[in-house]
Amino acid sequence: PDNAAAFLDAHGLFEADLMIAVFSSHDAFDRMTFEPIVGHDPAYPDHRPILALETYLDKLLFSPAANAPLGNPIFNEGWKRMVEKANSAGIPFIVVLHPETPEVEQRRYDARGQQVLDSLHAWGVPVVEMLDRMDRTMYWDEIHLNDRGQQALGASIGSIIGSNGD
Repeated sequence: PDNAAAFLDAHGLFEADLMIAVFSSHDAFDRMTFEPIVGHDPAYPDHRPILALETYLDKLLFSPAANAPLGNPIFNEGWKRMVEKANSAGIPFIVVLHPETPEVEQRRYDARGQQVLDSLHAWGVPVVEMLDRMDRTMYWDEIHLNDRGQQALGASIGSIIGSNGD
């Protein structure tokens, strides 16, 4: 969210009539740090694998989502900045919250997702929750959507745009 807000600060809103942001629970505390990660974290190697088997084993052993540090415990300030940008421009801001696979399997958002929901609702931001629209077969990994997941996401975004005019 802070990266998205920084983009909007730099480039503006492009005369938009509507702002839609797509995020997931891990974005609650995922703040820009500019710390080097490639070559420093096993999940982000700085070289190509010698064998495809190496990539497969690395994915099993060093899943970025599973081994992600708890990170900075400060809620990402970009959420509020995006709300303020939309409010100052007088345009609707809607967040689409897609779950991570553990949330899909548990059929509920984790504490990070719940904090995103609570904060956005407190600020009067409508949230389209994708939890009941997703299943495990819609993901490449724990976070990233595959073609089926992207189709479900696209259908939801299309509905939002359709219900907010042309």
